[in-house]
Amino acid sequence: MRTLFLAVAFLACLSEMAACDVCGCSAAGNYFGILPGFHRNFVGLRWTTESSRTALSPDALRRGQIHSMEQFNTLDIWARMYVAPRWQLLLTVPYRNSRQTESGRTTQVNGLGDISVYSSYLLLDGAESSQSAWNHTLNIGGGVKLPTGRQDKIAADGSRAHPNLQTGTGSTDILATLAYVIRRNGWGGAADLQARLTTANARHYRFGNRLSGSIKFFYWSNPGAVSLLPHVGLFVDAAASDTDRGDPIDGSAGITGYGIVGLDVYAGRFSTGLSFQPPLWQSRGTVQPRNRWTISVNYIF
Repeated sequence: MRTLFLAVAFLACLSEMAACDVCGCSAAGNYFGILPGFHRNFVGLRWTTESSRTALSPDALRRGQIHSMEQFNTLDIWARMYVAPRWQLLLTVPYRNSRQTESGRTTQVNGLGDISVYSSYLLLDGAESSQSAWNHTLNIGGGVKLPTGRQDKIAADGSRAHPNLQTGTGSTDILATLAYVIRRNGWGGAADLQARLTTANARHYRFGNRLSGSIKFFYWSNPGAVSLLPHVGLFVDAAASDTDRGDPIDGSAGITGYGIVGLDVYAGRFSTGLSFQPPLWQSRGTVQPRNRWTISVNYIF
């Protein structure tokens, strides 16, 4: 493992407005974190769980008058394959489980989510040169999120489930990323910037374009046969307003900030990771995000 790579961090509230009037952020986006075994292929499983509480107004949220509670769980099958020395492909296939409790009724949906295909090019590879004690890595890339999930799940009252609970968004979105890592011996830092350019779905609903980024600091430790990578950082996600047939949706734009505390463990061809991301602030007045956890297990080859 000659260097480290920080990939994209996508946190998105992706779906379409339907019967239910309020609902928190869904787990439809991707958060990749620090990927294992740079310059090597891998395949693995990743489990992400997050929740939110939603009120009918900002004042109601401040008073603790919660209208609904949401829980979003996603199990990803993901893989990375090097197709050339500087080109890599990353595939994510999610299976989603979402649950909302509102007015004493619980709606739960399950199913295949939206598949993402991502490619990146290594512009700068510090591992190629030993002239400096500083190791730099710079990646640029992009991809597409495909509308493979469904949008016809039914709520507990017999109506169409809220779009944030649906397993898919119904839109094809374009992804673009830039990631930089600097390391000296075991210490290092990483920064990345990501953009999501959205399109309208079949119901003429378009989710706002998104811009997000993160910064992390890590320490690479090799105490023996097992390598450790603890890291801390900050992730910020900004979204423009959603539109319904061209009309902006009130309250759909905003900025959310999360802290990041994690640990990755490498042993031979296997790696496992745990990441805890508490919300630090948010500007969406009716939605209160809760803690997010991510666990992954990967086989590196």
